[in-house]
Amino acid sequence: RPLAALLEGTSFKLNGLRGDHEAAQRSWLCAVPLPISKWVDRTLCAEFQALSELCDLLDSLGVKGKESCRFVSGRVSLWSSGASCLSCVRTFRQLLQIFPQLCLEVLCDQRLEHR
Repeated sequence: RPLAALLEGTSFKLNGLRGDHEAAQRSWLCAVPLPISKWVDRTLCAEFQALSELCDLLDSLGVKGKESCRFVSGRVSLWSSGASCLSCVRTFRQLLQIFPQLCLEVLCDQRLEHR
């Protein structure tokens, strides 16, 4: 059955340990260790943290299991100040596999406007 809830908002994440690290370990998403830097915990990437938070929010709205995931639709825009690592690119793909009706837009721009 379709969910009636509307989820909108903005989240800001930085690379590194912030908040509940155990929540990232329980995420619907799976970070991938990379051979070039296998000692780096990819759950600490800002992109992974942001998308994990989105999954947690959807879970809190009652999205449980494949049946309800297919009813989740909408647009997710993710902005990064630098190129995403391959683990994060894999996380983008995982999100779209879990929620096939989502549109994910990833923007990368190293320039920041200072006013």
